[in-house]
Order: sequence, then structure tokens, then C-alpha cells
Amino acid sequence: MVVCAVVGSNLPDADLLYTSFGGGPLAYVLQHRGYTHTLLGALAGAVLLWCACLLWLRWRCLRATALEQTWIAAAGVTGVLLHLAMDYTNSYGVHPFWPFYNGWVYGDSVFILEPLLWLAAAPLVFLLRSVLARVLVALTLAAIAVLVLAAGRVATPAVVVFMVLGVVMLACGRWLRPAVALGCGIACWLGITAIFGVASHLAATRLDAAAHEQFPGSRIFDRVLTPTPADPVCWDGWLVQSRNGQEIMRQVRISLLPGLIDVRDCRGVDLVAPEGEAVPAKSGPGLVWLQQFSMPTERIALLARTQCRVRAFMQFARVPMAGGEGPQRWLADLRFGVRRGFASLQLTQPPQPCDFPPVPWLPPRPELLKSAGAGQ
Repeated sequence: MVVCAVVGSNLPDADLLYTSFGGGPLAYVLQHRGYTHTLLGALAGAVLLWCACLLWLRWRCLRATALEQTWIAAAGVTGVLLHLAMDYTNSYGVHPFWPFYNGWVYGDSVFILEPLLWLAAAPLVFLLRSVLARVLVALTLAAIAVLVLAAGRVATPAVVVFMVLGVVMLACGRWLRPAVALGCGIACWLGITAIFGVASHLAATRLDAAAHEQFPGSRIFDRVLTPTPADPVCWDGWLVQSRNGQEIMRQVRISLLPGLIDVRDCRGVDLVAPEGEAVPAKSGPGLVWLQQFSMPTERIALLARTQCRVRAFMQFARVPMAGGEGPQRWLADLRFGVRRGFASLQLTQPPQPCDFPPVPWLPPRPELLKSAGAGQ
């Protein structure tokens, strides 16, 4: 049952096996977190996993009772649903309700590889029966601790909290009864997720207040928030606005407790190099504007009229930015960098062929495609 739960919790990422086919650089953004990350797709995968487990038992000449088969099925279903729920919590997003609703939903609350959540597994160092499994869990936790300490991205108070919580969770596994220790691990995971959720709401409220105060004539389309790993106090974000025919994307860094962690001690994860313009607004003790990018509102729509790859990319891009001229034109999602990485396209002339399978996902920024009648 444990193996079924572990496999099930990773099963939706099976789409990584085929994202390298059919569309080159577009394959990842169109197909990853695609059909296997929907409720229908994930549950279908859980059924296949359940059947595979029963076949394996039969091959080993083992007989599972009806209750045991039910527990195996429950482990697989719990695993795939937990994967979808955790993917929802970050700013990448999922679209779980296909084919009934094909839009993206975003949690904007938990870092995609949150170190604190791994501490919930610390009791397993003492609870697992296999020595090999215990060693693997211990090595994983040690590697995460080294990354938190050595990366230089996490402010000192957050590092202290991380280490103390890790010791507490190890003590739970060592000194408490197995059922209680396991409950502590689950409570740790739920509590950390809740803390980041509340912190995300506070960061969004602070960003909205700053936007209304400093850019009163601009319309807000979206705000994207990501916490610093292992630190619910420090947040990086993008404020997506429009004014006078211009799309403006402003990058911001926020400290929810500037008296404890100064916003300049919040280092975040800098996926976007400082290539933009200065933000014409004042920074405060808990909020610093890093840079901004701007473009004419109709630019993407005009490109999409002749380039199918632009239309396809816009089914993923949440903070789209198009820049350059002629053969140097590019389109990127500023959440993940500019002109580099998986979330960027070089727009060649003549346009490249539409040699990728279509997907039904609704564009996060549909108004940018409609402003000039693109795609009609």
C-alpha cells in the first residue's frame, strides 16, 4: 500500500515522458501539467495503478482480501489527488476540471519545491521498517538542509525556524508512538501549507494596497506571488497592469514582517535578470519595486494573427512579454525568465510551422489576444 501511495503521488508527472515530442520548446508548456493533472486523468491513472498492483500480487501468487484491495485503491487515489492539490498551491497552476472547465487555477502560496514540507517526512527516519528506506529519507532531509543553509537565499530567522522544526519532527519520530508521530507529520504538512496560504493572502493585500496608492489610474489584471523557499515572510511577485494602451508588468519583493526580516534581506529566487526599467514608485520598509517591463497592449494580438506558436504559448503564459524587433523578436512568460529557459519563444520570420498537437487550455490573458482580433 505504501508503494502504491508513493507511485500514485508521482503518477501525474508521467506527462514528462512525452513532453519532448510534438512541438519542440512548446511541448513542455502545453503538455506538462496537462491531461494527467486533471481529475479525470489522475483518477484514470489511479485505476491503472490499482490494476497493476493486483496483477503484481497475482504474479507473486499472493491473495489480497476485498478490504486490502480497497486500501490499495484508496492509497492510489489519495496519492494522485494529493499531487494535484500540491501543484495547485504554487504559481505555475493547474487546470483540474477538464473537460468541463479548461481554465487555469493558481494557489500562489507555496514554493514549487518547498523545503519546509519535506520536514513533515522527518519522523519516517525512525518509523520505516526498511533500513534502506530510513537512510534514503535521512539523506534527502540532510541534502535539503544543506541547500537551505548554503544557498544564501533564506534569511537567518527563517533558517533558524527551519532547523528547529526539523529537530522537533525528528524527536517526534524518535520518542512518540508511531501513530502519534505519523499524525504529527501530517499536522506539520497541513500547518505549513495553511501558514503559507494565510501569508499569501496578506502579501496580496499589501500589494493591492500599494498598487492602488501608487498607480491609481492603472487597471490590475493579475498579481502573481511566490514565497522564498522555507520562508513565509518573504515574497516575490508580479503586478500585471494596463494603462493608456500599455501593458505593464512590475516585479516586487515583499516582507510581511519588516521588523523581523528587512525586505532587503529577502533574497527570493531571481529567475528574471535585471533587464527591465526602473519602477516609477517609492519603495517602503516592507515592499521594494525591483523592475518593470512594458509593451503596447496590441503587440501580442498582432503577433498571434500570423504565428500559431504565439497563440499556443498564450494558452500557458500568465505574465506574457513580447520584445525585440524583426528576427530578434521573442515572447516569454516573466514568471520564469526572459529570453531563456522553457517559458520563452524565439519568434522567427517566416513563422515556424504549427507542428504541435493542440490543447484545450484557456489562455490566462485572453484579452491580449482579442484586442486586435487575433485568432479569429
